[in-house]
Amino acid sequence: MKNLCIGCENGLLREGLESLCRQTGDIQSVVSVSTSTELGQVLEDKEFDVLLIDPETFIFMYNQSNQFTGKPLLHIKESYESLLILAFADNSDYAKLRPYLAQGYDGFVFLNRSFSEAVYAIQAVSRGVLYIPTEAAESFIQENSVYNSESLTHRETEVLKLIGLGDSSKEIAFKLGIAVSTVDVHRKKLLRKVGTSSAAGLIRFAIKSGLVPL
Repeated sequence: MKNLCIGCENGLLREGLESLCRQTGDIQSVVSVSTSTELGQVLEDKEFDVLLIDPETFIFMYNQSNQFTGKPLLHIKESYESLLILAFADNSDYAKLRPYLAQGYDGFVFLNRSFSEAVYAIQAVSRGVLYIPTEAAESFIQENSVYNSESLTHRETEVLKLIGLGDSSKEIAFKLGIAVSTVDVHRKKLLRKVGTSSAAGLIRFAIKSGLVPL
C-alpha cells in the first residue's frame, strides 16, 4: 500500500497509529488530520489508498463547493471512488455499524483493540478484503441468515458466493464447469444488480446476505 490518511480527533490515538504505521514498512506515506476541513484539503491535494476515519467525529465535511454536507462518507465515495474506508467503531452496539457498512465502509476497527490489529485491518482492506471483527460479523450474518434471492438467478447466486470466498474468475469457472467469459458476464450482471462497482462491494453483499461464513 502506498498512502494512508488517518482522520481522528483523539491526538493520542491518531499519533500512536501514525507512528506504528510508519514502522511497518508496508506503507509509503502516512498523513493524519484532526478536523473535517483538514480532511477535505488533504484528500483534494493527494491520492490515498486507505482512509482510516472516526465517523463520529467527522459528521460533517466540506464538499467541493465549500458547503457543509451531513453525509461525509457518501461525498467521499462519490469524489474518490478508489479510496477504501476503514472506520474506528465502538463495539458496544453492533446495530450502529450496520448503516455504515451499507453505505460503503470497507471495514471496522474497534477502539478497545490493539494498535497491531488496526494495522492488520489496514493491510487487509488495502488488499480488497472487507475487514469486520469476528463477533460483529457473526452478528450481521445471524441477522441476515435468510437470503432473498428473488432478484438473482441460481447461477448468479453461486458465482456471488464464490466471489465472496475470494475465488478468481478462472477458479469459479473451473468449480462450476463454465467458461471464464461466462463468469465475467455473471460478474458484470451482479455488479449492476447489487449496485456496486467493485469486487469488494460484491464480497460485502455476499457477507451481509449470509452467503459467506466468517
